[in-house]
Amino acid sequence: MVWLIAGSLIPSFAVSCVAAAMVRRYAARLGLVDMPGERKVHDAPIPLGGGLAIWLGVVLPLAAGQAALAWWMMRRDGLADSSSLFASLTAFVEPHLGGLVEQSGRLWMLLGG
Repeated sequence: MVWLIAGSLIPSFAVSCVAAAMVRRYAARLGLVDMPGERKVHDAPIPLGGGLAIWLGVVLPLAAGQAALAWWMMRRDGLADSSSLFASLTAFVEPHLGGLVEQSGRLWMLLGG
């Protein structure tokens, strides 16, 4: 169970960190900067767009998971080559495939909202 939690948190954290660094680097070029003013607390321009980094940290790992689910379904149905790793994980993943496929559309609707 711990590896499932780590397997979902670590990619999200990594994508968020990389995206935050990219937003910081390119925010001024894109105009995503909050300039200092008389009613502002900060004295230097502050890059905006941290929400974009968080959004990417959520959406990209989920999109990768969706692609892995599609790949898994193709392999299960015999449309792609099978390997020993696939065969060993099948017993664990197989009972959950139906629910994952059924709920994935709802997940994307929730994220779209």
